[in-house]
Amino acid sequence: PKARNALSNNLVGEIRRTLADLKEKEDLRAVLLKASGTIFCGGGDLKDMIASGKDTPEQNLQNAVNFAEFLGDINTFPKPVVAIVEGPAYGGGVGLISVCDMAFGLASTSFTLSEVKLGLIPATISPYVVGRIGE
Repeated sequence: PKARNALSNNLVGEIRRTLADLKEKEDLRAVLLKASGTIFCGGGDLKDMIASGKDTPEQNLQNAVNFAEFLGDINTFPKPVVAIVEGPAYGGGVGLISVCDMAFGLASTSFTLSEVKLGLIPATISPYVVGRIGE
């Protein structure tokens, strides 16, 4: 919650490992994604983005591939993945919702592709977002 549930490299890794474990559970019926705190997801982690300026191109590529695979893991998960959205979703959070099979939100929930305000293209999430809302 302190980081607005930002999709840090660590959080993405934790969710990927959890999904890998859950994939093996035959009695699993569905996965619910719910935020901790009042913001569903603050998007990408700005601290990780700033730190990536010191990373090698190879490390940056690996981080980008890891995030793309994270979205793919959820999009192709063998059981339904349901987002429970009880607060704002920014940037990558909108992408996260888009790869879920279903999403339920409050009437007050907002969705913002905030990276465009920073001059960034939401390239990794765009195919999923466009697929959900249409062209």
